[in-house]
Amino acid sequence: MPRKSSFSVSKVLDVLGAGKTADEKRSEGVSIAVAVDSDAPRDLVAVVRDSLVSQQATAVVRVLSLADASGDAANVRDAVILLPGSNPAAAGEIACARARAGVPVALVAHGALDLPAFNDLPEEVSGLISGVVATDADRLADRLARWLLDATDKPIALAANFPFCRAPLVSSLAARCAAENAAVGAVDIVHGSDFPIMTANQMKLALDIAAAYGDELSPKSAVDIALVLASGLAWRAFARAVNGALPMGTWASRAAFAFAGTWATSILIEALHDGTLSEAASRLSSLAVDSPREDSPSTSPVTLPAPLANAASDDSYIVY
Repeated sequence: MPRKSSFSVSKVLDVLGAGKTADEKRSEGVSIAVAVDSDAPRDLVAVVRDSLVSQQATAVVRVLSLADASGDAANVRDAVILLPGSNPAAAGEIACARARAGVPVALVAHGALDLPAFNDLPEEVSGLISGVVATDADRLADRLARWLLDATDKPIALAANFPFCRAPLVSSLAARCAAENAAVGAVDIVHGSDFPIMTANQMKLALDIAAAYGDELSPKSAVDIALVLASGLAWRAFARAVNGALPMGTWASRAAFAFAGTWATSILIEALHDGTLSEAASRLSSLAVDSPREDSPSTSPVTLPAPLANAASDDSYIVY
């Protein structure tokens, strides 16, 4: 049976189409409302404020006092974030109203006891209300990012605008692509046909990562494509050498190399865009020991608020 190891015109067009789609997603508008009670915990407010500093003009973050949040109900939002204080019931009423309008809502607090109680809500309403609890600033930022990415349909636009959303999104994209390539490598119906399929998937992943870092589709994207090709060829040579030393290559070994190679490529592409190429080698060296996995948040979804462009740099609770 003839080997099919070259790229077809359709695959090239498919990759180019994926790049255009990723660029369009990067440019999508994002609108978030943040409502803060006057006595909300200062440390939580600071995390939300510092996290939602947009890197592009396509994101709008409206920061309100909790008392004024009901007046924002007429505006269309992708997400609403509430930081309740000593009267969580007031935040609960706003959360229910916005959820009934189909908007995902997150309530941010130190613990579950600081969140309002919701009883007898329809499933379609309660499913849009999430609580995010954390006492550690880093954990809160990570959980907020994961909630935003899961609760909205604009993950790439969110990552392009808010840097703290990038690492969780790249991890999710890489895990999905690695799993797909592992399946392709395990099947291997036509020997040699898996390489162009997996490489095309990795190219799409690279373009998504670039878009998540706010980079436009441009001639510079050729660097990402070249890095994917070089990485793919290196991993294929390594896999063949290892499999050649084994009594018989197995579907499990092919799947493992496909998964590891895709994950390694994602690390290199991410390092290329976040300026940490010097750290990529140490991360890749641990790949053979610890299988990469996507951390799952230990709490329910979360939401994030951000400061206005002219926000004061003091530690006040609300800027509006």
